Amino acid sequence: MHYEVNGTGDPLVLIAGTGRDHEGWALHVPKYSKHFKVVTYDHVGTGLSDKPQSLHDYSVPKLAEHLHLLMEAVGISRAHVIGQSLGSAVAQELAISHPDKVRSLVLCATWGRTDEWLSRMFDFMFELDDKGDVATFAKVAYFLLLSPKFFEDNKDRHESLEKQRLAMYSDIVAQRALLGHLYADKGHNTLERLHLIKAPTLVLAGESDIQIPLRYSMKVYERIPGCKLHIFLEENASHFFYLEKFEDFLSVTEDFLGSCP
Repeated sequence: MHYEVNGTGDPLVLIAGTGRDHEGWALHVPKYSKHFKVVTYDHVGTGLSDKPQSLHDYSVPKLAEHLHLLMEAVGISRAHVIGQSLGSAVAQELAISHPDKVRSLVLCATWGRTDEWLSRMFDFMFELDDKGDVATFAKVAYFLLLSPKFFEDNKDRHESLEKQRLAMYSDIVAQRALLGHLYADKGHNTLERLHLIKAPTLVLAGESDIQIPLRYSMKVYERIPGCKLHIFLEENASHFFYLEKFEDFLSVTEDFLGSCP
């Protein structure tokens, strides 16, 4: 597994979402590393990490165990953990399976169980990827991940942005990693075990998140004892609110991390 460490201080692990590598946190690392020892890494299947071919090598519990072993290897006994989307599912599983490893937990665009609605959405994405229809996949993902405001603000750049996204997904699909991550997404289910999470937890959700609608984050919030909730409002509070509302996201997360013992 490829990983990077930046800064000094209390350890902070950032976990990327479906199909994304450590570069998904590129804007955040310079900010967080002023106060924390920041660890970013590539899930198996992405970036410079190993890329297993079998779908059965991809599941949320396995991805969480990979992170546990990475923390052991890096010498991190306990860390703050922030996970986005699939990364939030991995963070949940880590906090349940290895509670001693998690000092605090921030779950972004999260869900506790893949129900029938989510399952069908993941199946659709899986089918596009499995057929190698990268162009359609890139366009669909573009709409699911970003906000109406982003589209309005970038209406003169959509052609170039779509080409960039197509190039990115072409690389991921060529590795077949995205199939594995979608397979893990589809199998995620911690809902009946979320009460076992003991770490101070903050659930962050976007009002305009299409991919993981707000109702899923609310169910997670309701199941974790003592959990805190922050909902980013306005039309740019998309699935990628951690990027689209970057400054607000930093402020909320840094305040929470600073309040944790």
